[in-house]
Amino acid sequence: MSWTICRPAALAAAAAGALACAPAAEAQERLFSASASYGITWDDNVFRVPEAAPDPEAARGIAGKSDRYSTASVGLHMNLPVSMQRFTLDLTKAAIRYEKFTSRDQDPLSYRGAWLWQVTSRLNGALSASRGETLVNVEDAQGRRRIEQSTTTLSGTADARVWGGWHLQGAIVDGETKYDPPNLAQPDTTQTSYEAGVRYVAPSASQLSLVYRETRGTETVGDAAIFGGSDFTQAETELSATWIPTGHSTFRARITQVDRKNELLPQRDFSGNTGELRHAWRATAKLHLDWWVSRAVTPYNLSLQSTSRVDDTVAAAFLWRATERISFRTSVSRQRSRYGQISTAFEARRDSTDSAEFGAGWAPHRNISFDARLRHEVRDSTDPLQIFDANVAGFSFSLRF
Repeated sequence: MSWTICRPAALAAAAAGALACAPAAEAQERLFSASASYGITWDDNVFRVPEAAPDPEAARGIAGKSDRYSTASVGLHMNLPVSMQRFTLDLTKAAIRYEKFTSRDQDPLSYRGAWLWQVTSRLNGALSASRGETLVNVEDAQGRRRIEQSTTTLSGTADARVWGGWHLQGAIVDGETKYDPPNLAQPDTTQTSYEAGVRYVAPSASQLSLVYRETRGTETVGDAAIFGGSDFTQAETELSATWIPTGHSTFRARITQVDRKNELLPQRDFSGNTGELRHAWRATAKLHLDWWVSRAVTPYNLSLQSTSRVDDTVAAAFLWRATERISFRTSVSRQRSRYGQISTAFEARRDSTDSAEFGAGWAPHRNISFDARLRHEVRDSTDPLQIFDANVAGFSFSLRF
């Protein structure tokens, strides 16, 4: 099933009144809106276990590996311009319920609010706060157990156009990630990042930027003596570019050099390069194609000798708008993951995950939409316990007010 930003109907009347009084030029912009969605998903391997593995919840008297679950959500959205300022808010409350594996039930709450400020045509930025709640991917949790994850972020950004297409930019980001129960692979983290950079925007909207970012934080888990409890610093130098050769084609590229050091656990230090290359091609008004390759490096405690996880991904997505109201999409990806020490040849584990998805959407009305999808995912691994094959089918509908 698919999740959508949902907005409560309680503000629909207020939105209608505001829009009725708005000038014609602003009639298309909804200041307040609400939506609700409901979906059903069928998953034939909920816990992502090998085919020969025993039933994952047999101890609780539950047979099988498959289940069906529903997701219902409601939410609120605000997009309020005030003179040169703009205030936005997205608030979503969801309820996820499994028929058999009730240990996977969730009631996540997420929000994001921002003040998009502007002083002059040359100086602008944003102050924002966000929070998200989810479960750690079951295949990434030791013993396929339930681990709740919550992430809270406060950020401030500024962009100043100093001359021609040249901009100076900066940001401060304060973040906190918590796990319940403790996640030994990725400890609880509090951190603050500071960044400064320069960006050039060409008349064609192509741009080039160079940013330096420094992060200071602390990792903490239940058994700090073994897996965490260390202050750390992480320095990043990032070069990114956007090239728009035609109105139908856009290339984006980014390369980041990362150097991470831990105060008490130097064996967890690592350095390396991450990056991404994307191409979006709008062949026609109805036909879109996107492809990308990327590398991500994250701290990861798979074992006492494993300090990082490197994910190399190749993916492509295709969208065809058959009519104004009907669309079809498909995507494929391959991700290779290496757990170990990025600066050495040591590997604690290596995975290869392939996925393919097909979906269709129908919007009989501008405020009503239906979505269906089929997904197949298969992973091979040097660890036999991490091999799995899964098929997922989902159907959902959304209402917008």
